[in-house]
Amino acid sequence: MSMNYPNPQIGYYHAECCLLDLHRIASQADLEVVMARLDAADECGPLMVFANLEEAVACLAGDGLTPEEEAALSRLGWPGSAEA
Repeated sequence: MSMNYPNPQIGYYHAECCLLDLHRIASQADLEVVMARLDAADECGPLMVFANLEEAVACLAGDGLTPEEEAALSRLGWPGSAEA
């Protein structure tokens, strides 16, 4: 089943496969790279695009975040786990 993702925009996030691969579209250059990737067909499947970080985490986290995923997300501004 194929998911429909929003059109990429500056400020959105994209990932090839998982949370560890999540990146923010921060500039026009980033956006151009993402747009070129959308046009390229490869073995990774469709590029996932998310309007915000919460949406990306909700879609990609599965059964929760691993410590590695939380550490990787912290670079994007994710507040981390509220549980101790």
